[in-house]
Amino acid sequence: MRAVQNEIETADAAGVHILAFVRGQANSDGRATVLSWLRSRVRYREFDSESELFEEVQRAISVELVRGYRRYRLAKADITTLRPLVETPPAAHVRLATADDADDVRAILEELRTWYPKIDDWIEKVIIEDRLGGVRLVSWDQRLAGISISRDKDDRVRKLSTLYLRPEFRGESIGPYLVYEEVRRTAKEGFEKAYVTFAAELEAALGPILARYGFVAEGVSAGRYRANRAEFVMGKTFVNGVVAADSFRAFVKGNLVDAFGGETVAEDGTGFEVVLGHAPLWGVPVAGQRFRLEISSSPEPEVVFERLVAQPPNLPWCFVSLYGKPAEAGHWSHNRKDWIDGSDLKRFFYPVVLDRPEQRGLICTIEPRFADALFPRSEQLPMLDPSRFQVRPDNVYYRSPSAYRGLRRGAPIFFYVSAPEMAIRGNATLSEYFVGSPDDCFERYGSKGVLTTADLDLIGENGRGRSLALAFDWYREQRQPLSRVRDVVNGYNPQAARRIAFHQARRLSE
Repeated sequence: MRAVQNEIETADAAGVHILAFVRGQANSDGRATVLSWLRSRVRYREFDSESELFEEVQRAISVELVRGYRRYRLAKADITTLRPLVETPPAAHVRLATADDADDVRAILEELRTWYPKIDDWIEKVIIEDRLGGVRLVSWDQRLAGISISRDKDDRVRKLSTLYLRPEFRGESIGPYLVYEEVRRTAKEGFEKAYVTFAAELEAALGPILARYGFVAEGVSAGRYRANRAEFVMGKTFVNGVVAADSFRAFVKGNLVDAFGGETVAEDGTGFEVVLGHAPLWGVPVAGQRFRLEISSSPEPEVVFERLVAQPPNLPWCFVSLYGKPAEAGHWSHNRKDWIDGSDLKRFFYPVVLDRPEQRGLICTIEPRFADALFPRSEQLPMLDPSRFQVRPDNVYYRSPSAYRGLRRGAPIFFYVSAPEMAIRGNATLSEYFVGSPDDCFERYGSKGVLTTADLDLIGENGRGRSLALAFDWYREQRQPLSRVRDVVNGYNPQAARRIAFHQARRLSE
């Protein structure tokens, strides 16, 4: 096996993408050691026969080609040919562990020994002393794919002590789904703070997922579980209530400055001069440096920002706005790292509600067959063949371009499912929109969405050669029948997209 290890290390050092396959030989000498080593380096699939190996290799290569179509310069016809070969497993399912799961829980926790060698007492505590309390399992095609374990430190703070996904299930967006479910559950149960620690080796994989749902880096803890090894600490604050223009300054000061030990040394009508005592947070300059937070409640914050760029403050500065940046993909504001907008704030402090009267939302009509593939209802199986995209809390919805101009990041999107359902199935938060040819849309979002290239071509024909892609996140299942929608949005026509006012979106979210 050492030869295989050398080969993998050489390929990894050269930046070569690795597709690994492991024969499922039970209790072979050194197998557990090799798998422990392999698990920390690459994603792999197991097989028991030559026919299974053939299927796994065919699927892995097909998936690699489809996901990396830009790198491999595939034509649209090539992708259409390959997609039927890509395995389409069903949606993930998260549930509480029971006493019957004890052996499975022990087996999956044993896989953490790579990073936490002295884990035996903790495993027994989870299974026997705590009786699997706080343990949630995520299943994928009736197979145990991952685990989360939480511990309540007190009635305010919850520690997510374990977030782990088995290597063979990585790359299917189950990790973001698991983190998203934990964030929603913790918020619903009224906690004010959640934090997680994880081995430094996992920072590249786990850090971006946690950051996407509002966790920020809070520090590095040396030697906590292993000598001469670091643990990263990330935390998330949950803020309940409504923040409006008249309370926005106090909200920013309390949550972006005071909460991190910062000091406000001066303030005026447009912002604060502050000094933070901790490592850089929120994209601000280094700790201990005096800098400025510029605050804006304007419904067009990009106008205010451009004025600041033209006549910047004398100190390093960061811009914080109540409203989101323009959602148009490619807008110059998306590249600014010194701008924290309303969409960022909702992510950092979910479930806070930002009261933005000028913010517009959107109701989109979607056919049942696409809705069942994009976000199936939890109480039923999807009508279409299952797809890997069903577990995504983020996705892309394509339609003919209409009613989208002026939308901002963080705008609510409601998905109305046409007959025979005739109801809103859920809502999400807009991250960006993109208008272009079907080929342009597929090039930008090829790894998301549930439409085929033929579907996109049809949308393009209906839209005079252009399609609208709505990229969204934070999807939440709900149900609002057509009668309720028409009660809130007078004259709503379910045959077309409809812009709606902020107060209408608030009522539909209830």
